[in-house]
Amino acid sequence: MNWKVVWTFAVLLVVVVTLPGASAPVCSPPQVACGCTCCNVAPAISARTAYATAQPLAANFASDAQLQMIMGSSVDMSGLLSGDFASWGFTWYSPSKQATFLVSVGAGTPTTSQQSAAPPGPGIVQPAPSDWADSPAVLQATAGHRSPNATVASLVVFNTTSFPTAPNQAVWGLSFNAGANQLVSATGNYIGPQ
Repeated sequence: MNWKVVWTFAVLLVVVVTLPGASAPVCSPPQVACGCTCCNVAPAISARTAYATAQPLAANFASDAQLQMIMGSSVDMSGLLSGDFASWGFTWYSPSKQATFLVSVGAGTPTTSQQSAAPPGPGIVQPAPSDWADSPAVLQATAGHRSPNATVASLVVFNTTSFPTAPNQAVWGLSFNAGANQLVSATGNYIGPQ
């Protein structure tokens, strides 16, 4: 066997297989080619856009379901989801069912789960105000206050809690990949670092 021919063939095979687009699969949206397979990619959506998908699911769960928390993971500086595993999560509490209902909106079909919870619910005892600012306005409020090295909000949480700078208020808490955490009011006004 001529090893020089075998090695030449192996190198050519590796080069051809790794050329961009050489063997990329055909994927159906919202999937994209990730090497030799298809991957779901989270759509670039705001919290309010994801809420429009999640809210009817909560209404079907219970007519008295109260939104208590919004959580975003991998939110870009424009306030939209960013990355393969990005999502918006919504937590509702139903007093009549004494249960929480969670909806996650990201890549693919929304997922739901529910869990029993005695009144007034798990930790967060006040429903979120309905006039909450959308995520693009919240991220814009932190401009000039967050680290210039921040490129993504790794975690964005909206609920009623108590920070020294915002006692017993519904606030957005943002944790960036660089610099201090930031707080923004429910209506989108900058509060300060946390």
